[in-house]
Parts: sequence; C-alpha cells; structure tokens
Amino acid sequence: MSGCAGADGTMCNGPSPSKSPINSPAFDCDTAKCPKGYKCAFGMMVECCEAEQYDAFQAAFAEKCPDGSNSAGSKDKGYFEAVFGETCADLVCKKGQKCVQVNKHFAKCCGGK
Repeated sequence: MSGCAGADGTMCNGPSPSKSPINSPAFDCDTAKCPKGYKCAFGMMVECCEAEQYDAFQAAFAEKCPDGSNSAGSKDKGYFEAVFGETCADLVCKKGQKCVQVNKHFAKCCGGK
C-alpha cells in the first residue's frame, strides 16, 4: 500500500484561485485543457493552477535543486519533505550545502548528501 493519501482539497497554492479545465469535465491531466497561463493538477479532482505559482511551489517542494543536487529535507515519513524558506536569510544550511534562491518566492539548501 502506498504511503500517499488522496488530496481532499485544492492542489493549487498561492493567491490565485484555481480554474476548471476548458473541456470540463476532464478526468485526468492527459485530457484536460487548461486556460493559457495555467497548468493541470490532479488531486481529488482535475483543476488548473496558475502556472507561475504552481512552478514556484513545485521548485520549493522538489527533492532536487535546480542544479540537480540534492535538496535539504527528510524522508523520515517515507516520502520527501523539503526544507525551504522565503529567502536565504531564513535558512541555516549544513556543511557542504549552499543556499539557493530557487525563485522569487522560495530559497532552499542545496548540495551535499
């Protein structure tokens, strides 16, 4: 059994609300068509998230940094939980890591094992 549970709310983060696919109802992101500037996300339902916000959160939560190195975080719960802040001033990186501002919203510690 997977350690993942189905989402019970929106998959979109940030101030912009999600939108329904243009071809609603859509049952997966392979068939959903989102408005320009939006990307498909699938949780409890298919929805379209504002692309810039979606990409910013994906970069923050990612197990890898933009340069391909490992991101600071933990797999203690059986899945990766990233550690990130708004800016490098919010973080103290371990030896061998460096802080990287991955986008205008988030910074994370990168490198090391």
